[in-house]
Amino acid sequence: MRSEGVAYEGMVYRETAQRIKEKKLQLKHDGDIILAGFNALNRCEEILFSFFRETGKARFYWDYDRYYLDDPQQEAGLFMRKNLKKFPQAASLGGESGFMQHPPHIEIINVPSQVGQAQVASNQLMKIPVPDRQFDDAAVVLCDEGLLLPVLGALPQQIGKVNVTMGFPVNASPAYSLVNQLIELQRNIRKHEESVFYYKNVLALLGHQLVSGIEPEISRKLTEEIISQNMVYLPAKKLQQTSFLSLIFQLPQTIDAYSDYFLEILRSVFTRLPSDENESRHQLHKEYLFQLYLAVNRLKDVLEISGKKILGNKNFLTRETYFRFLSQYLGGITVPFEGEPLQGLQVMGILETRTLDFRNLVILSMNDGVMPKTSAKASFILITCVVGLVCLPWKR
Repeated sequence: MRSEGVAYEGMVYRETAQRIKEKKLQLKHDGDIILAGFNALNRCEEILFSFFRETGKARFYWDYDRYYLDDPQQEAGLFMRKNLKKFPQAASLGGESGFMQHPPHIEIINVPSQVGQAQVASNQLMKIPVPDRQFDDAAVVLCDEGLLLPVLGALPQQIGKVNVTMGFPVNASPAYSLVNQLIELQRNIRKHEESVFYYKNVLALLGHQLVSGIEPEISRKLTEEIISQNMVYLPAKKLQQTSFLSLIFQLPQTIDAYSDYFLEILRSVFTRLPSDENESRHQLHKEYLFQLYLAVNRLKDVLEISGKKILGNKNFLTRETYFRFLSQYLGGITVPFEGEPLQGLQVMGILETRTLDFRNLVILSMNDGVMPKTSAKASFILITCVVGLVCLPWKR
């Protein structure tokens, strides 16, 4: 990677810290350097910040409240107490003692279902007093980012402009479920005199919101016919009644052709969705489809170019292996949404709220295991090494 002039984030951090230790890094910037909005610093960041401080050009700004900063028992101020000692605040930002001077009104509402929280959030927003009901200083915080679509669907029109600023997992989107259903359709194809499709996979696709939304009449008629006549396996000719359905109900002949199969369907769905900028639902679907299209195309390039170069065989993949690669790769994608932070209601994840202040907050999924998340990435590094030797961050 170094020979090709590329690097991942951790590699850049390490190289920069090493050059600072060896006195090989020179700062060519003449003006001041502003560092703001940080909290938990890793070792490389501490070395870099110390380097900036020694140049005399760095100005540090920290966002905190005396309520948790001055109390050693408050874990929320653990990193901030260390940061202020090493890198003192350049100037007061104001509001450092506002939390207890004006105690917030907190209301806890029990909701029996996850999706039901979306409706409760909508109702709570409409209870904001009329003078403040501009929603420019209100936010809905999603501890479970999978609630984004239910929340957007439950918001009333009176709220007006809504800005989404968060990362949304693609595997919770309709576009991802469409790809999964296409994979299941291809897995269960039977080859007799011609290719036939299993009725359960066909019905699932015909009932999918992205397919039925594009071909509503044909999807309804085919569904009724399949159910009324108790069809089990359906030939491709029976299902290929429109150009769009012909794209779906076909059998790619080679492994390479499967990528083109998915790409063409994603592109077709994208182009057939309405282009209404005021309809946030359609815009979200298009964003998911676009990200999936990029991911499938990227996987195609990796498998066709790098895979064949390394293994030296065009047929190094089976159909099932390709489907597993595709499902796992697409399942880990997150769509980054960025909104206008100064206007309209803000819908964001918990990480996006850092250094931001709102007058009215609605926080969803404040449950054990969700806030904070308990899952941790598996690692071969022993926890004793993490804590005692290399001082890596870890979850307690």
